[in-house]
Amino acid sequence: QLVEAVRAAAASGSPSLARTALSRRRAAKEIDLAGADSLPRLQASYSHSFDFGIGQALDPGRGSLSVSASIPLNYWETRAAVESKTIAAKQADLDGEETQAAIDLDIRSAVSDGISSARSAVSSAKALEYAESYYESVLELYRLSSASSSDLSDAQALVSTSRSALISAQYSFLADLSSLRTLAGLEPE
Repeated sequence: QLVEAVRAAAASGSPSLARTALSRRRAAKEIDLAGADSLPRLQASYSHSFDFGIGQALDPGRGSLSVSASIPLNYWETRAAVESKTIAAKQADLDGEETQAAIDLDIRSAVSDGISSARSAVSSAKALEYAESYYESVLELYRLSSASSSDLSDAQALVSTSRSALISAQYSFLADLSSLRTLAGLEPE
């Protein structure tokens, strides 16, 4: 479900997908334009003039109608242009599918990495909690002279290492979350 939600957000906000969609639309329009060159053309124009002067009667004048038609004879050129644009459109479709597949793979990977980082952060927090509890018990034993300063030092080192591991896991989780937000188009690339 999370993958689908990120995919939906990416579809609406990803610059890569927007570029791909634009390329597809442009390629489809270019096919239409290339095919339009093969259609016959018909042009018509009409002009009319009349004379009128002071003290003269209105002369309706004359009008003329001009009609011209042209039929393109370069069928092979037009066909080649249409085929070329069709190939370009198919390439744009393939590029779009490749972009979508790459984004889907990146999203799945980022979701998986995010879940792994979140689990690692939870484990590290639990380990820090245990290390701090252990330190407290060793400290109490040290106060009662039942533990050596070396034991106390080892407990402190364990707390420090556990705290560093937690910070690292939290940073990894935030980096993975940022990566997901970027893939979803919520942050700039």
